[in-house]
Amino acid sequence: MEPLHIVTKEELPVLYEWLQKHLPNTYKMYGTVYLQLEGRWPGTRFYTLGWPEIRAVGEGTVDESESKCPQFFNHVRHLNVYGPDLADVEELVRRPEFVDWTKPVLTHANCYQSADVLEKLSKDTGTPFNKRTRTQLMIAYPGDIKPCPVPEGFEVRPIDPQLHTSYMTSTWPHRRQHTDSYIRAVIESCHSVGIFDRDGNLAAFELENEYGFSALLHVKDEYRGLGLAKCVVSLLAQKLFKENRPIPAAVIASNKPAVALHEQMGFKTISYLDWFNSLRPS
Repeated sequence: MEPLHIVTKEELPVLYEWLQKHLPNTYKMYGTVYLQLEGRWPGTRFYTLGWPEIRAVGEGTVDESESKCPQFFNHVRHLNVYGPDLADVEELVRRPEFVDWTKPVLTHANCYQSADVLEKLSKDTGTPFNKRTRTQLMIAYPGDIKPCPVPEGFEVRPIDPQLHTSYMTSTWPHRRQHTDSYIRAVIESCHSVGIFDRDGNLAAFELENEYGFSALLHVKDEYRGLGLAKCVVSLLAQKLFKENRPIPAAVIASNKPAVALHEQMGFKTISYLDWFNSLRPS
């Protein structure tokens, strides 16, 4: 059997070019490699079937000596895979040296074709999974979103990872063990936008996550309806646009208000990404 190839740091530009050719299905790994090449989010390992002729690629566990929050990613194994031929995807995810299905696994931001393979594997192996969540991969390019003025009585200030991580963690419905360390690392490494009220409280925020997507959009209940969500999204978009980058967002398809918000701002749906967790004890 052909051994799996572990991509070295020096080989990341080759992988990045291959992932770019297979957008939008590879947007998650494409963004992760981009931030690794930028030196902003080190540690993610990539395994391939074939090298340099790649048949399939997947994220492995993170390197604990390099990752900024290894416990978050290795306590529950994060899994994203892609290959043009789904038979190659299935071969990769069945390799025990790539993923141990007896332990907790989070399959995240997989294109729906890869997610079909993962769902089939769960049925074949008897691995229990929770409900599959469909998100719309929505994207806006430089020029698609206009700058949005901050409403009166609010101001934009940097988010302080020491002061604001706990509150931001508390607002995230998907928080789990080690989420604090993850959000702190994202604030320190990626773009973020915070809007504060007159008393200095964080009223609204959004982050660029470790694969370059907008994430964790939140507005405090008492400030909803004032246009802060659009303002935050617009401000984050402008930061990515200055680097000549698009801003992707994975919006839960059943969350119609969130989908409508992004559409009104200029985002367009280009594909679908799916999430689900194995229910092995963590």
